[in-house]
Amino acid sequence: MFLFASLCLYFFVATIFVELLRDHLLFVFFHSLILSSVGMGWRLWLEWGEYSLSEHMQASVLIAYPIIIALIITLTYVVFPKLHSIWKAL
Repeated sequence: MFLFASLCLYFFVATIFVELLRDHLLFVFFHSLILSSVGMGWRLWLEWGEYSLSEHMQASVLIAYPIIIALIITLTYVVFPKLHSIWKAL
């Protein structure tokens, strides 16, 4: 359920990027990366001292999570206009 909700949120963010930033692929990627990194940092700050924090303190999670999220949003940014043009043609 959480995965579905997250993907819906990423789709929503990618749709906003498509409308605001046409043909600026790297700009979208770096904005997504920055926002994901800030969100991860905020989560670590809020959970500081809790037991569940130990799974998020690994370097692989701290580095890979924002990059994967930015890639998902960028991929959606690239695919969405193509799907939109296909739907228009039908």
